[in-house]
Amino acid sequence: MDRTGVDPPALRTLGGQVGAVGGTVGNAHGAGNHHLAPPGGHGTGSATAAAARTAESRWYTALAVLATRLTGAGTGLTAAANSYAATDQAAAAHARVIRQRLSSDADG
Repeated sequence: MDRTGVDPPALRTLGGQVGAVGGTVGNAHGAGNHHLAPPGGHGTGSATAAAARTAESRWYTALAVLATRLTGAGTGLTAAANSYAATDQAAAAHARVIRQRLSSDADG
């Protein structure tokens, strides 16, 4: 039978790193330094300027979505590590109780 191993501390570390990347992307989004379109009214009426403003808006939105997803993924990885560790500890405790009961039944 194949066994799958999980390393909760490594998974927590990965979750923290992914969350940190999400924070970095969020900071870049918040800084608003995405000057893809001409500032102010420059190029008003120009199809190129209009396209650049649309691209800038979509890029800004995409960064916000990416930051949210990365932060959520980091949180999810950390939660999965914590859940796995708790389940593993509960299963180990249950196995100890069963071994003790079987041992005492064999002795008595």
